[in-house]
Amino acid sequence: MNIKAFIGILTAIFLGFLLFQCNLMFPPENFAGPFGTPTPSPTFKPIPTPSPTPSPSPTPTYIPGSNMLNNGDFSAGTNYWSFFINEDDGAIANYSVVSEELYYNITDGKDTGWYVQMMYNNLYIAKNFRYTITFDAKAEANRGFSVELGENNNDNNGDGNPYTSYGYTWINVTTTMTQYEAVVNMMDKSDGTARLVFNLGASNSDVWIDNVSLVRTDLVPPSPLNGVNKVVNGDISAGTAYWNTYYANGANGTLSDDSGALRMDISSLGLSMYDLQIHQRYPGMVLIQGGIHRVNFDAWATANKNIGISLDENGHDLNENNQFWDSYDNRTFSITTTPQQYTYYYTQSLSHYNAGLVFFLGTTTDTVFLDNISIISWAGTDTITGGMDAGSATAMPSLNTWYTDSISGGSRWYSAAINTSSPCRFFINDASQGSGNYPANIALYVYHANGTTLYDSVDIAYYIPLEITPVETTIIIEARPVSGTGSFAFGVEQ
Repeated sequence: MNIKAFIGILTAIFLGFLLFQCNLMFPPENFAGPFGTPTPSPTFKPIPTPSPTPSPSPTPTYIPGSNMLNNGDFSAGTNYWSFFINEDDGAIANYSVVSEELYYNITDGKDTGWYVQMMYNNLYIAKNFRYTITFDAKAEANRGFSVELGENNNDNNGDGNPYTSYGYTWINVTTTMTQYEAVVNMMDKSDGTARLVFNLGASNSDVWIDNVSLVRTDLVPPSPLNGVNKVVNGDISAGTAYWNTYYANGANGTLSDDSGALRMDISSLGLSMYDLQIHQRYPGMVLIQGGIHRVNFDAWATANKNIGISLDENGHDLNENNQFWDSYDNRTFSITTTPQQYTYYYTQSLSHYNAGLVFFLGTTTDTVFLDNISIISWAGTDTITGGMDAGSATAMPSLNTWYTDSISGGSRWYSAAINTSSPCRFFINDASQGSGNYPANIALYVYHANGTTLYDSVDIAYYIPLEITPVETTIIIEARPVSGTGSFAFGVEQ
């Protein structure tokens, strides 16, 4: 072996040894090694520091008696104020500040109030407080417009309407700058994005507004003992003002003033009587919990028919059951072609400072008339002056026998002389129970001698009577219609 061959062999051995060492230090991916495939070291990622949970926005601090609005005198132009003109539906208007007064030049306000608006947004309106809106205003010609506090594209109360009004007032202005006031009793849950709105459409008369303020005060329940009619324009002396209509499921009609009475000419029907309504929802009515409310109205039609009447939540879920139109009292009356007054009483279950009144008329295509509509409230323990006391109710001639009468609209009222030494029992014989000879269904309400303080009530009492323990020698009995008309019978046993 020559020297070159020997050096070549040594070089090959050396290179092989180097390659072996490299494979030990850096094994290929498919190299198992003596103990199997090595487990790779885990990759550790830094744990991010969690963002701090934002604190809830604090309830705005309110200074009692202070104005909640900035620039209510327009000294800073239109700062803080927003404006809307519904040009898509043809409204034409423009606004400016002249001599520190907001001037709305309305060329065409169309026929809808919200087509031309002035707004103050992002107000915190708290539940169970009273809000007083004051402002100065005048118009080019005498006209009216509405002012309201309400939701601002935010369904705060969950009724499905993002623009629910918390309180609405109609203001009639003249050509002289005058101060006006509107009051909203906030009964819905608190709203941190509410708005104040002036709805200035439905007229072509220009408007000037100045010195706008919104002041929050404690909510003091108004006294129900004032005997004042809660219905605005109940005698229809102002035509159809404050009265509006609602149609659904194809129902339609025309509301007008006919010699000082509301007239509804019904041209088509929906699926039920509830699909055609005359209502007064704005302004809402103050109804006090526990108060006795006397409801009166005159009604007649071009043909005999049934109509309904209800006092309801008016779009405010006060009892928090996710229903916004629950009825506090709902009655059905059979009216005839002869004008007749209908009267009934009920006890308010929950205080409401913005309740609604509605008449349901959609049963037949004819013409219905309504007039002299009133709701007058008293506290539950007070005597109803001029109401159904012992002197004005029909005296029952005797006890322990059936007493037969007839009902066609409102409640029938009776007085009975009893003694306080033993219980009294009350029986009903009508269309739903008893002999089957009577077409009307009724419920009995038994009151103390003042005609307002309730002992108890019942609508099924043929085999099992209603029983009370009297504390006076006179009781007042209300036979309240439930359904149907015509005769019924009841009895008092002692």
